[in-house]
Amino acid sequence: MFFTRSLRAKTLLYVLIPTAPGLLAVATIALYAYERVAQDVVKQRDAALARLQARGRGRWTTILLSAVFFALIHSPLHWPFTFLYGVVTGYYYIRERNLLPLMMTHAIVDFWSFGWFLLLR
Repeated sequence: MFFTRSLRAKTLLYVLIPTAPGLLAVATIALYAYERVAQDVVKQRDAALARLQARGRGRWTTILLSAVFFALIHSPLHWPFTFLYGVVTGYYYIRERNLLPLMMTHAIVDFWSFGWFLLLR
């Protein structure tokens, strides 16, 4: 099947190949669950933005309050970064009304920070 010379490499390949579909299945289920929770949080944040704007709050007041809520649902260690990220994404959302780029950048930041977590562990 595989043309490797080392018994250790063959053993590793035979162990990893059957577990890859299992790991992929677990990762897919975890990402789906994460996506469902994140979608609810995004909808709540969007509803909060709409309510604040409907009450006559200014654009920047709405953005700053939304950024505070966004920061509070994240780790206290990351509050400064998540607050700034919330300000940028709140401004973008009010201007463009498009969540897809914001969700993609959030996923990229999550992936990048998780990679650093694994590297520095």
